[in-house]
Amino acid sequence: MIPRSLSARLLAASAVLLPGFLSLSGYMLDIAFQRSLRAAEAERLKSHIYLLLGAAELENDQFWFPEELPEPRFTQLSSGLYGLVRNSSNDILWRSPSAQLLALNPKQISKNPQQTGQENFYELIVNRENMFAYDYDVLWEGEHKSHPLRFSVLHSQIPMRAELQSYRAQLWRWLGTLAVLLLITQTLIMRWGLRPLRQLATDLAEVESGRKQQLQGDYPDEIQSVTDNLNQVLSNEQAQRERYRNTLADLAHSLKTPLAVIRGSLDTHLDTHTLAEQVSRMDQIVSHQLQRATLTPQPLLRQEVKLKPLVTRLGSALEKVYRDKKVTFDTEMESGVAFPGDERDLMEVLGNLLENAFKYGNRRVRCNVRNNSTEGGKTLAINIEDDGPGVATAKQKTILERGARADTAQPGQGIGLAVVVDIVSSYGGSIDISRSELGGANFRITLPVSVRRRQTR
Repeated sequence: MIPRSLSARLLAASAVLLPGFLSLSGYMLDIAFQRSLRAAEAERLKSHIYLLLGAAELENDQFWFPEELPEPRFTQLSSGLYGLVRNSSNDILWRSPSAQLLALNPKQISKNPQQTGQENFYELIVNRENMFAYDYDVLWEGEHKSHPLRFSVLHSQIPMRAELQSYRAQLWRWLGTLAVLLLITQTLIMRWGLRPLRQLATDLAEVESGRKQQLQGDYPDEIQSVTDNLNQVLSNEQAQRERYRNTLADLAHSLKTPLAVIRGSLDTHLDTHTLAEQVSRMDQIVSHQLQRATLTPQPLLRQEVKLKPLVTRLGSALEKVYRDKKVTFDTEMESGVAFPGDERDLMEVLGNLLENAFKYGNRRVRCNVRNNSTEGGKTLAINIEDDGPGVATAKQKTILERGARADTAQPGQGIGLAVVVDIVSSYGGSIDISRSELGGANFRITLPVSVRRRQTR
């Protein structure tokens, strides 16, 4: 069964992989140490060969060695270090006192033919004992002739194997200790590294309990993007809840007046025209409040909607609707400019503003779209202008106030702008009204496209 905990998974993976890795490392170190021991053994035997060459004497074509040799083990019986001198016929001319009890077979010792200057290091078994051997071929100049000789040194493998065994015991003991230390260290590192996730879980519990509204901890960069998105989700959810709450309050408040009129008309038996007018007004209020309540919240993963084809399509449709006014529709926008959000929201915003421009404009409507760069990041600016009567300065702020009651709106104005304000606000944008160069109203929408992230610590 796969553990559900990240720490347990990492520790389980380490417990599986670490022994294999350390075992392979130990094996490679063991091989390297064996090779170094063999190389050191070859060098020692070669030095013993040189000692024998230095101690050897030739008189009357007869070889002899002094009783006291430079290496004492050559004179100790069965010491594990043995010396031999053979001629070209492989006959033993001399053996060290330590080799007197060895049952030596000259053919077993070396099979290579003699060649002056030749050196050979190899292994063999003598008296059921594993040994290293080193041969060195020389041409010894005597008084009457030259003597081709082979100096050989044999050494028991018991000391080297004991050293190798001791090394292996220490190696695996240290590797085992290292494995334990690595697991402990990794556990501590994981606890430290996963602490931000535990902090995130704690902060989420605080948000869930209502003690916090946002995730406000100082998280690493890898988690910060997650917390930013979670905060965006929380903000959208809170905004949606607040919108529902405000909508219900607005709806209740807005319906009071029409209901009072209807009640009065029933009491005084007024004509049906008043009833129909108030019912129509109530339907308008309900439609407006439903639109506000169901606004698409700012998406977590934003799409990109190209503005040019959408603006062109809306303009063409409105030119047909208002063909009698013969309105000229101009567009100015940078290539590739896009809206960072839902296409339905963009349609609602542009549709309301362009329809107002065509409705109240005389002959000209212009839509200008461009990207701007500011200290806080990139923004999208949309300007919709007309040459109509414009909006009085005193009303430029009031008609855009968020939460304005629907019952204050006259037919044909106010409701659409309220929806536009809500949509733009949900994207963190703003809308302003000013006098257009064309003589009418200029509605300017500013939306954030990207926000500069905090610098990496």
